[in-house]
Amino acid sequence: MHVILALNGTFPTSLAVPSGNPRRSIIVCADGAAGQLLALGISPSQIVGDFDSISEEDLQTLTAKGCTITKVPSAKDATDGELALEAALTHSPTHLDIIGLDGGRFDMVFFNLSLLMHPALEDIRTSCRLSDGSVGVLVTPGSASSIECRKNALVSLLPLTDEVHVSKFRGVDWELTEDKIYRSKARTVSNSASGLEPVSCSITSGRALLIWNP
Repeated sequence: MHVILALNGTFPTSLAVPSGNPRRSIIVCADGAAGQLLALGISPSQIVGDFDSISEEDLQTLTAKGCTITKVPSAKDATDGELALEAALTHSPTHLDIIGLDGGRFDMVFFNLSLLMHPALEDIRTSCRLSDGSVGVLVTPGSASSIECRKNALVSLLPLTDEVHVSKFRGVDWELTEDKIYRSKARTVSNSASGLEPVSCSITSGRALLIWNP
């Protein structure tokens, strides 16, 4: 099951996602993200939020289109994005694509990144499309990521935990084998695809985000 989670950040210029056509996927939105989708001619499957960032007109349109409307209290201990992720997980996705992860208020961007630490994502192929056109893939222990990108494309491996044990990071100019990287160090930021083979990465502990620009 392919599920798209739309957060209310900045959408990429093109809404193409790594796994296919958003119109053929289950799309769960956090509040105002639904309005952004409607403006692109895409109808989400479900919207979750307190609806402080979506117009009444858009809500009426969504209702008429059969979208599931899940309203939550404005006084709550979770963000709309967090609740939307929980709703997305009820569909038992085998692949979760996230859009709107970045952009907007810094505090929300910071917390949206922490959603990638959700325990359930350990066993779900998770990717994201960022506002600058970059693509990210969540790397977890036991999973191996392999990507095709052009020679000299910027590739970054961003630790999401304090420490990440990297089994291999290949297909880049500065490769790693059985090494550790740390969230407080920029060692694996702005690497470069060598073009000699696909970029591949696997880890044995921690969690990281592999980002590249196709």
